[in-house]
Amino acid sequence: TWSSYAWSDGSTNETLTATTTGTYIVTITDSNGCTGTASQVVQVFGGGPNYAVSFDGNNQSISIGTTNFPAGNNARSISAWVKTTQGGLGEILSYGNGSGGHAFTFGTSGGSIFLSSWSSPEYYVTASNVNDGTWHHVSVSYDGTNASIYLDSFLLDTRAFIINTFNNEAAIGARLDAST
Repeated sequence: TWSSYAWSDGSTNETLTATTTGTYIVTITDSNGCTGTASQVVQVFGGGPNYAVSFDGNNQSISIGTTNFPAGNNARSISAWVKTTQGGLGEILSYGNGSGGHAFTFGTSGGSIFLSSWSSPEYYVTASNVNDGTWHHVSVSYDGTNASIYLDSFLLDTRAFIINTFNNEAAIGARLDAST
């Protein structure tokens, strides 16, 4: 059990809400006086919580870099709030390597929500109001065998889906293709 926390911004709580971009450092102390230090680089978009990133639908995205997201056919769940009127393909999150179908990509396509490993078959579920210009909560859950797609907390569909993701680069708002 840790008895104290000392953050680089002067706060002493167990947790810290990052409101500005930078490196956050915490020194923790246990009841015996032993200490440990950890740091984390944080990128804050828009200056804090309750902020949305807007993409132009053509060439804007956020590169996350190399990740430790679930690989192979390990279970995973991803969710996002989206507001779109886009009729075409709009990736929400993509990671892995598109070569040979070793990616995990989740997004919208017109009136559908899709999940793809960039190999056949791709998984599309009709969600006619997902691109109506209002905020929607979209999510996908994968248990190692079956994928389930949700819209605004309602299950739209569950089906068997094969994923064999390689850990590699990740991006928000862009597809990782075979060269990534």
